[in-house]
Amino acid sequence: MPKKANHTVMGLDLSLTATGIAVVQGSQPLFQGVAKTKSKTPMRERIDSIVEDAVSTARTCQAEDFVVEIFSIRPGRASRVAETYFLHAEICFGLLRAGFKAPIYVAPGTLKKWSCGNGRAEKAEVREGLEERLGMTLHKDHNAVDAVGLALIGLDRLRWKSGLWEPPTPWHATRIAALSRMV
Repeated sequence: MPKKANHTVMGLDLSLTATGIAVVQGSQPLFQGVAKTKSKTPMRERIDSIVEDAVSTARTCQAEDFVVEIFSIRPGRASRVAETYFLHAEICFGLLRAGFKAPIYVAPGTLKKWSCGNGRAEKAEVREGLEERLGMTLHKDHNAVDAVGLALIGLDRLRWKSGLWEPPTPWHATRIAALSRMV
């Protein structure tokens, strides 16, 4: 990979009703938003809408790499598993069809650990850790906040792999470990 100081990375926190989308360049968010769909809309239309929003934002912001959170299966939510798997696959294929790279997948615990040092953190702790790191207030929707965190993880990972990465101060050892475990 050629060395480049200002990678542009998109983070996607996928959800069938409110997908967080964020694009970060040079450690600063260029875009933070949420692609919302109504639960009564047919599933195919909802997924197509989310994929279109993601691809459109990627083109507009000239994103080069993508980070998507891997969803966790929770008890009692098994009916949504197939639909959520399908959304993940469609995002990947949609990005590939549009000429972009396949996304990097990050586990929810990795996002939490990287953001605030605690793999079991609550949404408020993730927000607080990211806002402290960036020195700014983030989008009001937690899906967009998670997407910013995912994009920042991808940005640090690209810098780390290309030899341009220097950890911010203070930096938690758990964050470095989280980067090293990503595929």
